[in-house]
Amino acid sequence: MQSQLVCSGCRTILLYPRGATNVCCAVCNALTPVPPPGMEMAQLICGGCRTLLMHPRGATSVRCACCHTVNLVPVSRAYLRSTAKRYYLPFHKENKNKDTDCMQ
Repeated sequence: MQSQLVCSGCRTILLYPRGATNVCCAVCNALTPVPPPGMEMAQLICGGCRTLLMHPRGATSVRCACCHTVNLVPVSRAYLRSTAKRYYLPFHKENKNKDTDCMQ
């Protein structure tokens, strides 16, 4: 199975076999290091110059190497769902005994 990353030289998407440590771009001959195994990567289009950026999943912002724009990473719906589950607080059941109800 192949993985992909963005060339550090010309920003072309490169495909490489799993297990590779570096990838040489066929367009510009730049050598791009492969992220360590297990590091999940995500992609983002730069708001300043429309360049495709790759960043570690979970980053909150990414600075573009081409135009230096700081891009905020949108929060994914899957992340929101997983966070909501962690911080879920159950609703209190309505107290049927009016004598101890705080909302009198």
